[in-house]
Amino acid sequence: MDKQCGRCRGRPSSRAGVTLPEMLVVVVILAIAFVGVSGMFVGGYVSARKASNYTIAANRAVQEIERLRDAGFLGAVVDYQHFPSPKYHIASSTQVVFSVPDLKNGQGTITVALDPEAQSLDNLKRVNVTIVWGGGKQLSGRYSITTLVANRP
Repeated sequence: MDKQCGRCRGRPSSRAGVTLPEMLVVVVILAIAFVGVSGMFVGGYVSARKASNYTIAANRAVQEIERLRDAGFLGAVVDYQHFPSPKYHIASSTQVVFSVPDLKNGQGTITVALDPEAQSLDNLKRVNVTIVWGGGKQLSGRYSITTLVANRP
């Protein structure tokens, strides 16, 4: 029997595996990293959806503004000829409501009235388009755009 082998018996000279506490530390570090990375993905998704919603709202609002600008001063009025049903609902003599199906619970409002700052001139109309939508606390939003339509001789 070899003397050296007898001394080594009960004491391993090198580590053969990983201990449970070391594994737990690795699992905790990986879990923290995973939570951070998944949080970035969620934040990126929310930002992309918000940007998409604002783009949809801006495009629709500009479309409505341009439609009224093309009609000119005399055509920028709230009536059934310029805002036909069922696409539009006339809420008052100065306000029209419409839906925006591309946005969750999307609804738009168009307000056409004489500009309060130029009422004595009676040659400017203020057109405001506001679009609101839902989608939860983080995804809901509001977009508004205003322009003036002048009565050109």
